[in-house]
Amino acid sequence: MTYTTIESIATGNPPLRKSQPEAAEFMTQIERLPDPLRNRLPAIYRGSAIEHRYSCVPDYGEDDPEEFSFFPKTWELEPAPPTKDRHERYPEA
Repeated sequence: MTYTTIESIATGNPPLRKSQPEAAEFMTQIERLPDPLRNRLPAIYRGSAIEHRYSCVPDYGEDDPEEFSFFPKTWELEPAPPTKDRHERYPEA
């Protein structure tokens, strides 16, 4: 019988890092979010016990949608790129 042994555990994060308040601020700018959710987002992010969020999408955290290179250049973020496109960025990151 062959046994498997875990020799180490490590964490790998994409390079783009934002604090919870920064991430919440970015998300509240998305125009298609319903107002009740948009209004709750800061509290949801505060209550998550997560300190930072990471992404491999360079638009994450941009203040001006004209600077977006992955999403459409509006806060509507429509049409959203396919999940497949985002997942293809993870190995590169």
